[in-house]
Amino acid sequence: MGHMKIIEKNGKPVSVVIPHKDWLRIQEQLENAIDVLAYDEAMAAFKASGYQTYPAEVVYRIADGEQPVKVLREWRGFTQARLATKTGLSKMVISHIETGVRNGGMKTLGKIAKVLDVPLEILRS
Repeated sequence: MGHMKIIEKNGKPVSVVIPHKDWLRIQEQLENAIDVLAYDEAMAAFKASGYQTYPAEVVYRIADGEQPVKVLREWRGFTQARLATKTGLSKMVISHIETGVRNGGMKTLGKIAKVLDVPLEILRS
């Protein structure tokens, strides 16, 4: 830091005079620290909310109309056969849901949601 001057009153420091360029640097560091604190607080609140995040590719694929079970199954690294085994459903049921031959009831989608560790609502999009 450049030259600074401490101003005292009755032998105690009351003010500090610093060069303007040093003040600008300190101000920027303070703003960055405030931003980091705000981010940390927002992330803590988000994590406490229980919401889950998804990669942008997953969100875009579902938003573009791809079948959510298929997109989420692939994202989780499951084959249709493995998902069928884990859910106790047949591979044909999984295939029919993914291709739109059938919608899948709440019980069926609930099993899939549990195995894929996603909320049921996302599968009904």
